[in-house]
Amino acid sequence: MTRVYTSACVVLIAAALHGCQATGPDERSKAPEPPPAPARAVDTAPVEPAVAPEPPPPPAAASAPQPAQAAPTMDLKTAQGLLNKRGYKVGAPDGKMGPRTRQGLRRFQTEQRIPVTGNLDRETIERLMTK
Repeated sequence: MTRVYTSACVVLIAAALHGCQATGPDERSKAPEPPPAPARAVDTAPVEPAVAPEPPPPPAAASAPQPAQAAPTMDLKTAQGLLNKRGYKVGAPDGKMGPRTRQGLRRFQTEQRIPVTGNLDRETIERLMTK
């Protein structure tokens, strides 16, 4: 009986050694890999590109406080033309402040009863534009 026992042990040891040699030392520590997943059906429909949403419109201008009305502007050449039309004879409109233009502005300001500065200031421009 010991002989049968010894033979059985030798067979078991040989089988164990044979299994170790077949897998090698590196593969003994690895877990068996799972079988590959079945292939999925591929969706061939075209993919729409992602579009960022549009930003909201700015607040309505009516809700924002309105700045005070800006002072009217006028270039000197235009003022010279208007003074000439009103009979102040400042010469040809050239956009330059000469003595005739300054004298015409002073006379206009005097007749309009506004501060006499001889300059094309805001009040003078307003009066030139209204007449």
